Amino acid sequence: MQMTRIVMLLLLAQIGQDCFADDNRFVLGLGALGVFHDHQHPVLSLQIEGGENPGLFSIRPIGLFTLSTERTYYVGVGGLREFTLEKEWSWGLSFLVGAYHTIDDDIELGHELEFYSRVTLGYQVDRNTGVRVELGHISNADIADRNPGTELLTVNWVYSFD
Repeated sequence: MQMTRIVMLLLLAQIGQDCFADDNRFVLGLGALGVFHDHQHPVLSLQIEGGENPGLFSIRPIGLFTLSTERTYYVGVGGLREFTLEKEWSWGLSFLVGAYHTIDDDIELGHELEFYSRVTLGYQVDRNTGVRVELGHISNADIADRNPGTELLTVNWVYSFD
């Protein structure tokens, strides 16, 4: 699975190559892994989001890195589609594919290749700054014999490069 990690890092580098162009974002989040389980683990989340792609249903390419306790991490790439609720409010759906690793049996997900789907709710504070809450589910979609899955809840600070 070392190759999976290398591919994910190369895809993240591709997404991040124009990270300071218009309409791109940097996202920093704090949260918890395993929010619906007996043991929650703190999480630090870093994301790079590209600009909306009008030719692809306004989906933003994203690269995500999360780090938790017990040497647990997820690195993935995917897309985010956002919808406006009101002037400052939005919600979105996101899907990523990535590599997951842990040494903690409580949050072992059965495979290194894991899929991450999430729903977001955001508020635009000013032109370049927003906050966003994300609730997501990570699982291997039954590509392994074991697929317990887990949930991730984060509160994020979003900075737009305009």
